[in-house]
Amino acid sequence: MADEQDGGRAPLDEPGEPEGGPVVPPCAGFLGVERIVVRDGTVRVEILPTGDMCNPRGVVQGGILAGMLDDVMGATMDYLESGRAWATASMTTHFLEPVKPGERLAGEARVLHNGRRTFFVEAWLRREDGVHVARAMATCLWQGRSTREPTSQV
Repeated sequence: MADEQDGGRAPLDEPGEPEGGPVVPPCAGFLGVERIVVRDGTVRVEILPTGDMCNPRGVVQGGILAGMLDDVMGATMDYLESGRAWATASMTTHFLEPVKPGERLAGEARVLHNGRRTFFVEAWLRREDGVHVARAMATCLWQGRSTREPTSQV
């Protein structure tokens, strides 16, 4: 688990819930997720792509990057709305730069609108040098009924 010297980071040894943060899905290891950091209400997912994720050109395959973005959005929603069930209805992904294996990535997401039946969330991946490599936007559906008022967090 995280300690003060580690800056609040929780290593992902196995699926579960690091220090009251988002639930870690079983696919996190496959997607190269190394840590989930929660600081000031923001969820940051640290990812290390491997050679097994590459296409024949030697760069990380777009579907893997889309999976990483989906995981970042999921970690964010699981942290912000702990215990509520939801599903992604659609996701649009933009690939901005190629990613090589071994290039560390950081992923973050934010909720654009959170309504009674749907919510909209966007996520991005960037390299350590700050260059954005991929972005995604998703429309998601809440499962079951909610009695709370809709909010926007733009």
